Amino acid sequence: MMYGEMYLNDFRRIGDGAISFSTGKSIELHEESLAWLRLALTHPFDGKTVVITHHLPSMSSVAQRYKTDLLSACFASELSHLFGEMSVWIHGHTHDSCDYEMNGTRVVCNPRGYVRSSHAENPRFNPSLIIQV
Repeated sequence: MMYGEMYLNDFRRIGDGAISFSTGKSIELHEESLAWLRLALTHPFDGKTVVITHHLPSMSSVAQRYKTDLLSACFASELSHLFGEMSVWIHGHTHDSCDYEMNGTRVVCNPRGYVRSSHAENPRFNPSLIIQV
């Protein structure tokens, strides 16, 4: 994680002026959010469950070109043990599309990517994507 502090802008640009964002704070927020999600998934209701997060819920969502990049662990967690408790998990952060099923959960990411010119950074971006639940 120290590698992430050296190379990710999040650890240099996020803060409240007095306190900088750190890997320790990132882990703390992740654990709090994960505890909340686990609790939320225990509440029954009529209908299907959809989870939407910014970061990737599985290393399976990491694009092939970044599979061995140490920074991938800073924005992708291995939460596939939760798959099956929701119908769909939609996430962002990455600039590559993915759409796969694991343990009964469909995982979808459809990012446009950075605006660098008149075209989308991600050639697989689908502006008309509709996800049936």
